[in-house]
Amino acid sequence: GMLMGASLAQAETTRFYELEGFEVLLNGNPESTALTEDGAIVLPPESSEWFADPAATFSAATMWGDEVVVARVDTGKVVAINKKGEEREVFKPEETIVTSMLVAGDDLLVAAAPPGRIYRVKQDGTSEVFYEAESVYVWDMALGDDDSVYLALGEPGVIVRVEKDGDAEPVFISEQEHMRSVAYDADYGV
Repeated sequence: GMLMGASLAQAETTRFYELEGFEVLLNGNPESTALTEDGAIVLPPESSEWFADPAATFSAATMWGDEVVVARVDTGKVVAINKKGEEREVFKPEETIVTSMLVAGDDLLVAAAPPGRIYRVKQDGTSEVFYEAESVYVWDMALGDDDSVYLALGEPGVIVRVEKDGDAEPVFISEQEHMRSVAYDADYGV
């Protein structure tokens, strides 16, 4: 005959730990964990260093094709970083700082200041002035319908719609000195 035996596996019971304030959580080492909005502690998304330059500070960033495009504060240049982490110069505006970037079709719109000016940069590296704002800063840009672009301006704080041919009209004039962001939705508007 054959004798079969089975052992019972004991499952671990659920344990609850109540935190007495956020300070208790900060005492731990959070390097290998992430905290969700509902308080669950989970494994974080996988990440790896892809590009590092300790001297660089970026004022704006976006994706353009397969590359990440960033505006460097130290040099004032707009550079593209490819999948290998290699950097190449895309554009250098005359102005002091790049405040915003937006991909429009195949082109990259680069807002620089002061004064507030937007350049249209082509994939081949050529560029032209797309729009000169009657403000000091272009803080943000959003694509609208019919290839239009909405701008959030500073000094003064205005939201402007710019058509693809460069014609512009204000759509919202605030009493604020700066409008820092803008979003557009076909149903909800600006």
